[in-house]
Amino acid sequence: GSIQAIAKAAKGGMEMNKYISSAEDEKIIIQDVNDLPDNVRIELSHFLAGLMNPLRKAWGVGEYKVVKGALDFAEAVANEYTDHHVSIHSLNGHYNQGIKHAAAQFGLKTGGQYYENAHWTKSTKFTGVFTLDELKHNLYDSTVRMLFQDEGSHQGHAKSLLNCTGYDDQDSKTDFLGVDT
Repeated sequence: GSIQAIAKAAKGGMEMNKYISSAEDEKIIIQDVNDLPDNVRIELSHFLAGLMNPLRKAWGVGEYKVVKGALDFAEAVANEYTDHHVSIHSLNGHYNQGIKHAAAQFGLKTGGQYYENAHWTKSTKFTGVFTLDELKHNLYDSTVRMLFQDEGSHQGHAKSLLNCTGYDDQDSKTDFLGVDT
């Protein structure tokens, strides 16, 4: 679980992982990325869990479970960004104040930013109409970058995604996952 072990395991990962588009997902139109329908948030969450759970199993940690509480928390965090007209791009990082505010609403720890793994993609498109395939592609690319090109964050996103941060409440058998934009 060390930074060096993760960096070593990540070597070459960007080249080995490529998103494969889905013709069916290209047909599904999302009108407002800042107000995703529940079924899309659930679909994206299961998509990410499906990507991460084999890695987590290989790393020897518990799997992600998509549950309503995690989906609601992810939505609350996303709404903090939207309501305050900020983004990880404009802030060049996480909106810690908003994340802590959302955590307090859910009775979670508020002493730090323990919850969000966020990344912006190479895309310059942050608003407007998307297809489900575009959202999955952005989520895939962001996740791959957080796993394999996270040196700037001292592998913090990779450690979090792989559940090996060393926080007291981590390294459990199961983590709960919710995705929102």
